[in-house]
Amino acid sequence: MNKDELDRIKEIGIAHLLAISGTHIAIIITIICYTLNRLKCPLFLIKIILIILLPIYCMYTNMSASAVRAILMSLIIIILPKYIIKHSMNVLAFLFICLTILTPSLIYHIGFQLSFLITFSILFASPLLKNLGVFKSLCAITWIAQLSSFILSCIHFHQIQWIGLLSNIFFVPFYSFILFPFVIFLTFIIHLPFKPFIITNLYNLLIIFHDKMVELFDKLNFFKWYIPTLNNLQIAIITIIAFLSLVLFVHKCYKLMSITLITLYVVSTMLPQVHAYQLTMLDVGQGDSLLFETQYHESLLIDTGGNFNSKQKVANHNISRYHILPTLKRHNVKELDYVIITHPHLDHMGELSYLIKQLKIKSIIINANSFKMKELNLLKENCIKKGIKLIDFKNKSQFFMNKAKLNLLDATIPNSNNLNEQSIIILIQYNSYKILLMGDATNHNEEKLIHKYHLSDVNILKIGHHGSRTSTSNSLLQSIRPKIALISVGKKNKYGLPNRQIIDRLRYNNIKVFQTNVNGEVNILFKDQIEIKSQYH
Repeated sequence: MNKDELDRIKEIGIAHLLAISGTHIAIIITIICYTLNRLKCPLFLIKIILIILLPIYCMYTNMSASAVRAILMSLIIIILPKYIIKHSMNVLAFLFICLTILTPSLIYHIGFQLSFLITFSILFASPLLKNLGVFKSLCAITWIAQLSSFILSCIHFHQIQWIGLLSNIFFVPFYSFILFPFVIFLTFIIHLPFKPFIITNLYNLLIIFHDKMVELFDKLNFFKWYIPTLNNLQIAIITIIAFLSLVLFVHKCYKLMSITLITLYVVSTMLPQVHAYQLTMLDVGQGDSLLFETQYHESLLIDTGGNFNSKQKVANHNISRYHILPTLKRHNVKELDYVIITHPHLDHMGELSYLIKQLKIKSIIINANSFKMKELNLLKENCIKKGIKLIDFKNKSQFFMNKAKLNLLDATIPNSNNLNEQSIIILIQYNSYKILLMGDATNHNEEKLIHKYHLSDVNILKIGHHGSRTSTSNSLLQSIRPKIALISVGKKNKYGLPNRQIIDRLRYNNIKVFQTNVNGEVNILFKDQIEIKSQYH
């Protein structure tokens, strides 16, 4: 599977089926036991074979947390007499204690947390599950798994895959009883001296059917349930409510459970939201990307960052996957009202094509003159497909986002072949605050900016060209007198940025500096006073 297919599988909540879990181990044990029983093997021999094969299989899975948990539980049940292990919960607790003592760092492993928490919840609900039929039991286990993993999804992923309640009802039986056993069978068949075309063709049909069903559920997943960043108190409250919902479900108190679920939604989604205008400088490595949000949830993304896999010469979109999209989820941003591309360099717009596919974007603003014709036509095609307005910044030099006024300043250098000198410069004004975002503008742009717009008393300056010495002249700093400087730059980048001379110049002017290579992601709240939070320092 490529990364796009894996992303789609994650979005519909069935990624756990691709991980080695208790279900896979149970199927393997069932196949081995059934085969050996048919061969009239004695029970002690079957146990010995399982004791040998299961650890080998565990090593084959690269000792994944869920596989270790499932295999160790199985081995304990196989080895120890039944009167010693009457309750599976005791086995689970014993394993948890042993593993955390042997490897304390496992406690921070997401797979380890999910594996034990979901298994604990299913065992906790076992009295209810015993009295249910196959289909009802499957639905109940799916619901229990979703509920028990809720808090971990909030903390680690900032998203709840609600569609998993539906998709798992189909995919769990499909994987467990059809696809996974078939793959095991195929693994042995392909080693035969002749090619079993019927079997391989049947497998291909199963994969095609699987992909079509993934596509169907992905289309049904129209509502994105994002969870903003939670504080410790909110995490504690949500954990208590989620466990209470599980208890009520086990005791069949469905009306009370409905009330707790509504409370869970309100506490997890609505209460943590920040009701203030804010600017976030994303940590996208050696590139630029900033997110501006209003109190009323309008949003603007300025540049997207971007890089290439140097070995494969293709875009890997890891910046979107691991930085931009997670930040948008943490901020509960489900769509972008505007995306501004300051200029068409890869480190400023490399992720745009991917974000167009992944997000609803209303408008994209560019400097059309800075684009090559081929790039511009491709962008136009993508925008038409997604119903996005493509606007040249000269046709929208000023607009409002609620109470914030945005001016797109034209300090470009005509006929310059340097794309940095074609950068859109953005001035955001909200109440008494002024934010100036320079893109990759050079000293030539700065000189034109000073004489054309006569700016003064800027609160926040996003430094041009990642702190290069070709930008941030002393005359600019003297003219606008910023209090805070933001520099988006990669750790240990090959260009040696930010330039030492620029940092010294900023400090000489008593400007507080925040750098992504030092501070990580930087979030600025505009309240009665400016509040600044950074990821690392």
